[in-house]
Amino acid sequence: MYRRLTLVIVLVLSLATLLPAAHAQDGAQNEGKTITFEISDIYDIDANDYVDEPITYRFSITVPETWYAAIEGDEDWETVAAELDTALVIDEEFASSSDSSGGVGMQSWASVAVNLGDTPIEYGGVPVVETDTDNLSAGGFPTMLMYNGVSRAEYSLFGSYECAVMEETREALEDAIDTIAEGTPGAETSYEYYEAGDGLCGARIDMAAPAGLMGMDFADEIFDGIPSPTSLRLVEFFVPLSAEAGVMWQVLLPNDQFEQYAGALDLMVESASIEKVD
Repeated sequence: MYRRLTLVIVLVLSLATLLPAAHAQDGAQNEGKTITFEISDIYDIDANDYVDEPITYRFSITVPETWYAAIEGDEDWETVAAELDTALVIDEEFASSSDSSGGVGMQSWASVAVNLGDTPIEYGGVPVVETDTDNLSAGGFPTMLMYNGVSRAEYSLFGSYECAVMEETREALEDAIDTIAEGTPGAETSYEYYEAGDGLCGARIDMAAPAGLMGMDFADEIFDGIPSPTSLRLVEFFVPLSAEAGVMWQVLLPNDQFEQYAGALDLMVESASIEKVD
């Protein structure tokens, strides 16, 4: 699955670089819970360099109650993943296609989990998964949030995460987004930035497109017996740490469920934070 989603990530990054009844709650509610996790790495985000001693970073983000961080050894995730593997079986064709692509694949819900000790902070890869079976069945897709690594402003059209600079580059970035949308039949894109404090700004890019353009047309079903969506939406947001660096998060979901999750998405963007742990 993750190999197939590479096309989605590249499409959006190009814009910036030119459950079972027990868990069947309202997964799109605006109020939710705060998830935290820590990653220790020898990469220093501030210095943009590798150091001798590992640095620990703590991530925090608010998500709906039915979303769980898929982390190996986490009892809550393991319990809900086992229930999902019974309630929403992964389609065999989908799993086989994932295998043949050379990617990690989604052979089961349990297979989504990652080991934080093996996760590089520079490149990310920590999923937070919607587990509400009603929402998942209605969408036909494994909706999830992903910590997607560090974003260096110097390599993007932002130029800097300083609000004044982002205002100066806004028109160029909007033109780049329009150009990609024009060359992608059926795509809809939007861009906005927001104040994050201390003169820094974050950014959010939305892209909705037919599933085929998102690299997800290789299987009619992801969940056994449930049609997969015809259109997907990718929401990618950048949380500034300094003028030079930020971190990226992304959410991929069925486009026809966007309005349902709109409030939760806004809260994710507003609440996402990262700090060094002394």
